Amino acid sequence: ADLVKSEAKRIVLLAECRREEALLALDECFIRENISPGGSADLLALTYFLHLIENGGIIRERNA
Repeated sequence: ADLVKSEAKRIVLLAECRREEALLALDECFIRENISPGGSADLLALTYFLHLIENGGIIRERNA
């Protein structure tokens, strides 16, 4: 669990242009070490988190 947390923190701090490469390398590490980052709720939370990173950390409101 500590590896997953520390690597996630490291990747978040990377420049955007380096994140994809780092995520692919982390995926390979998880596969090699047989590490599962969690179930569907965890993956949903991660997807939402990455969405917020890519969109400036805010949720845009719809125009009324």
